[in-house]
Amino acid sequence: GYFTNLVVLRTDLSGDPSFVELLGRVRDVTLGAYDNEVPFEKVVDRVAPVRDASRNPLFQVGMQLLSGGTAGGGLELPGVSVETITPRLERSRFDLSCTFTEFDDELRVQVEYATDLFDRWRVEGLVGHVWRVLERVVGDGGVRVSEVSLVSGGEWEELLGVGCGPGLDYRRVPVHVVFGEVAGRFPGGVAAVFGGRELTYGELAERSDVVARWLRSVGVGHQDVVAVALDRGFDVLAVLLGVLKAGAAFTVLDTGNPVNRLEFIVRDTGARVVLTHSDLVGFLPVPDGWRMVCVDTEWSVLESVPVPVVWEEWADGDSLAYVLYTSGSTGRPKGVLIEHRALMLYLASFTAAFGLGPGDRLLQYASLVFDLSEAEIFSALTTGAALVLAPRETLMSPEALSELIRRERCTYVGAPPAMLTLVDAEPYPDLKYVLVGGEAFSGDLVNRWNVDGRRFINGYGPTETTIGCTMYECEPVVWRSSPPIGRPLAHRRLYVVDRFGHPCPVGVPGELLIGGDEGLARGYLNAPELTAEKFVPDPFRATGRVYRSGDLVRWTADRQLEFLGRIDMQVKLRGLRIELEEIEAVLATHPNVAQAVVMLREDTPGDKRLVAYLACTPPAPTVSELRTHLAADLPPYMIPSAWVILDSLPLAVSGKVDRKALPVPDTTTPVNRTVTPPTTPTEQQITDIFTTILTTTNPISTDDNFFDLGGNSLQ
Repeated sequence: GYFTNLVVLRTDLSGDPSFVELLGRVRDVTLGAYDNEVPFEKVVDRVAPVRDASRNPLFQVGMQLLSGGTAGGGLELPGVSVETITPRLERSRFDLSCTFTEFDDELRVQVEYATDLFDRWRVEGLVGHVWRVLERVVGDGGVRVSEVSLVSGGEWEELLGVGCGPGLDYRRVPVHVVFGEVAGRFPGGVAAVFGGRELTYGELAERSDVVARWLRSVGVGHQDVVAVALDRGFDVLAVLLGVLKAGAAFTVLDTGNPVNRLEFIVRDTGARVVLTHSDLVGFLPVPDGWRMVCVDTEWSVLESVPVPVVWEEWADGDSLAYVLYTSGSTGRPKGVLIEHRALMLYLASFTAAFGLGPGDRLLQYASLVFDLSEAEIFSALTTGAALVLAPRETLMSPEALSELIRRERCTYVGAPPAMLTLVDAEPYPDLKYVLVGGEAFSGDLVNRWNVDGRRFINGYGPTETTIGCTMYECEPVVWRSSPPIGRPLAHRRLYVVDRFGHPCPVGVPGELLIGGDEGLARGYLNAPELTAEKFVPDPFRATGRVYRSGDLVRWTADRQLEFLGRIDMQVKLRGLRIELEEIEAVLATHPNVAQAVVMLREDTPGDKRLVAYLACTPPAPTVSELRTHLAADLPPYMIPSAWVILDSLPLAVSGKVDRKALPVPDTTTPVNRTVTPPTTPTEQQITDIFTTILTTTNPISTDDNFFDLGGNSLQ
């Protein structure tokens, strides 16, 4: 129900002339708004508000300033003792209202609020923030709004404490050095299983040594980048470790991406060698100044390099370990530079959180171009655990994935929410740890998977902070909303700041700044300006850097971080990070696209999709032409699944595109194609399935492609 609570603020500032003048001006402006002769019902008719019996039709939040006399204060009667009593209301008239009453020696504020919408601690915090603003403004009438902080000294000290991760001993050495030590202790231990076969630590160490020797023999030097284009399997483990042992760094190429994109990455990294398999050569660019080697058919070439008498270790903790490319707002992907010590720091937190060691079996689900794969692979190989590998077809099938987890006795599973939603949550007798991350998810997902005997952890962290910087272990309770992302991991520093750079109080949204030099990336490859923009000096310490995440978060009442969304154009779709501006930039290169806007929409709960809105010049391109244009530079997951072509895009008063005014795609997508209706029972059945799954009102043609229509592999 709606009830009210009273919070009173007393201050001796009301006698200050500047303060009285300030409140008087507020009062004059407020009362001046009533200086008109328009009947109230005419205002309501013109505004045409949506009728809702539970809310005031014109406004939900109000503020007024009263004098003591107006409010009934200061009443004097001969021989009578007078006391002002504020009646307790059973229902709040508005969502929130603040009544300031000015007396001779004090200023009071009465706050009335709906308890269905606001907790008491939030309202008390609001009053405290008002007090701090008034105190600051009255003390200095020339102060700018941007110079006023809402956080008190005591609260700031507390937030600094909870935002500083704990200390943790971890080894600042190259990750492959730790692997070598583990392989030396457990040479017969199972390092990985794949396709019914097992690979021991000793065998993996020998195969990675072969790769390392050959790379050095062809001139690969310290911190040079080697491109790796391999699917999941034993070879990719040997190659990644071999590159690191050689003192170099790796970047993984996704052969499902356009050739133009792969060529850019090879050129951007300066890679002189690309290690791949013979069946993937056709998906890669033609070598131009670099060498392609197929480790499956040319292994004898790699083995021909003799074993040196002494092997010199070139890498140290500060050496580059890998370059991971993420979506970029300029139309080109950007390479994030991660060092060994940063990787080792995260592995220390990861293995400690899950208690990993010999006997554990980790499902390696994350794509090799997604940084969680580094966490899964190297946390297993540096603790003596076993990796469970599987082809993509198995991992993308909910039924096959469920059977794999059960058959291989996996103790750890990390997967995006979109997949875990489709997979049976039990029974898995051996499963102990479930990690979910990459995007927000519902409380129902936690309730399904967080059963007795398991630990369910929500992980968060941008690539630039080396895989992750927070974790939250979900309690075994009934969750009705998405869980928080938790508190900082070891050696991390987290700040929530407003647009002026001031700390945000508890409960107030702001941008998350992520510090702690040991866990941050070096920056972006060949992009010094972007690095300087995103990696800035720590504003609250004399030394150190912070990464401007662009994520909107807030501290909860129990001092956990809650993820709210983005402050820019970056989105997450099925766990993959996408810069909408990159898609828009590529669309803008089409000669007949005058204006393009791309949005991530969820018009049907649980069904997120990319929607492109276009204003075109004649002749307007077809959807097929637009998809082909994008496919030349962007990976499949970045190609919109719905298209809306308009005469012009709606504009806001500022002149920018009014994204809120863009229509729902299904009702406006033009059908500029010939539709061939089904003629057989099978075609009709498939057409009905497409219509149901895609929730579309447009007719389905028998020559339509499910993915071109907006479908995805998880459907």
